[in-house]
Amino acid sequence: MREKKQGLVLTLKQPHENGLLETHVTLSASEAEDLFKYGLIHSEEMNHQLSSFDLQGSLEHLGRLETERIETVLPEGLLVLDKSRYLGHTDYELEFEVSNFEQGQKDFERLLSEHDIPQRKTKNKIVRFMERKALS
Repeated sequence: MREKKQGLVLTLKQPHENGLLETHVTLSASEAEDLFKYGLIHSEEMNHQLSSFDLQGSLEHLGRLETERIETVLPEGLLVLDKSRYLGHTDYELEFEVSNFEQGQKDFERLLSEHDIPQRKTKNKIVRFMERKALS
C-alpha cells in the first residue's frame, strides 16, 4: 500500500515481458486498516489479479518501505531517482521510464556513460526488502 497525494493506493506488481505489470486500486482508511490488521483486500479487481498466485490464507504485514522520489523530464523519457528506506537500511535507485523499451535502453546507457555512472543489475526494491527481511 502506498500513501500518495491522491490518497491510499494498493499496488500489485507482477513480472511482465519488459518490466512489470502494475495493478492499482484506491483504498479507503477502513480498507487500509483491514489490510494491515487482518490481511483482507476488499477490491474485486485486486483479488482477481491475486487469484493467479494461489495464495493460502490472508496476507501478512511484513514491514514498511518508504520511498522518496525525484523526477526530471528529459527529451528521451522520465529520469527518476528513488531513495528507499526499509528495515533500518537506505538505498538508491536510478530509473528511466520510457514508452519504447529498446530505444529507452540505448538512451539510458548513453546517459549513464556520459555521467560516468556504472550500470548495475539491481533487484526490484520489494525483492531487496524481502531479502533483508529474511536476514532479520
